[in-house]
Amino acid sequence: MGARADCKRGYRRREPAAGAPLRVNAMSRVAGLVAAFLASGCGGGSGSSSSQSAPAGPDLPGISVSDSSRAEGDTGTASMVFALSLSQASGESVTVGYSTVDESATAGDDYSPVSGILGFAPGEITAEISVQVVGDANVETDESLGIVLSNPQNAVIVQGMASGFIINDDLRSRSGSTPGPATRPVPRRNAVRQ
Repeated sequence: MGARADCKRGYRRREPAAGAPLRVNAMSRVAGLVAAFLASGCGGGSGSSSSQSAPAGPDLPGISVSDSSRAEGDTGTASMVFALSLSQASGESVTVGYSTVDESATAGDDYSPVSGILGFAPGEITAEISVQVVGDANVETDESLGIVLSNPQNAVIVQGMASGFIINDDLRSRSGSTPGPATRPVPRRNAVRQ
């Protein structure tokens, strides 16, 4: 099937090819919309889906962000760190926008959302984005959030999305309930056999 431009909405709606698997996670949906928007040319871009803000050339570094994980903890917050890297050092400052997006984790409940602009000074090739994970004692499945990069300056985005996995560290008791005080079975010493 094809794609049709929908510039009023700012993206190109893509229909899946016959037999193609459907995208189901939030990051895939976000990635599809971002790529479609950039490829559509509706946003004033060059029609390229590489999110570049400067003319393409072999001297522009590529920006990538890596997946991360963090144990949830029972109280307070803990930092989940996403590593960003440039494919090569630049003689100019490089900047890129970033923001968190919900996957299975919920902003405000499971983590503190962040967004902003991250800079690489000339010669730097690594940087970090820190997201605060909110601890709780609830037994639940592992959850995830995403980081999405956008609007690079003096670079191109190579890997612009990453997932952060919040690992549940709360234990479930054998009965399936939340653990309480430790108890041991009472032996039945004087039981009568029949």
